[in-house]
Amino acid sequence: MATTTDGGSSPPEDFPPLPNQDKPGAVPIPIGPRNSYYADLLKPQPILPQAPKVPPKPVTMVHGEPNITWKTSEVKSLIIQENLQYAIIGKFSYGKPVVQELRKTIPGQCGIKSDCTIGVLDTRHVLIRLTTMEDYVHLLSTTTFYVKAKENY
Repeated sequence: MATTTDGGSSPPEDFPPLPNQDKPGAVPIPIGPRNSYYADLLKPQPILPQAPKVPPKPVTMVHGEPNITWKTSEVKSLIIQENLQYAIIGKFSYGKPVVQELRKTIPGQCGIKSDCTIGVLDTRHVLIRLTTMEDYVHLLSTTTFYVKAKENY
């Protein structure tokens, strides 16, 4: 019968032995700056693989109008190249505040948790480039955001 110690019911000699590197099948644990496997695991990994570059397409005329034809694979590649995987176009119905003001107010008022880039497309539209799927789904799942900026738009 095992004697009881202060730490528990099993004496230390009943514990299994630690693995030894001399035994077959034992894997050495790398130590040192050269073998930083753990740090490599923590590095952020790209979400999508790098897409091949798409060369510019020639403009053709169809019934007197300019036309460019793209393959589906080329469109997907261009989306990745331009970082538009998580892009949303925002529209302002009653005019738009200054873009610097929008860059301050949109992330806070719309609940964006990660980094985002906000740029102007035209007088009523902005392009919001998000970095995470969570923010992208959050913005798309909400029908309307009323942005309160300095100029009360």
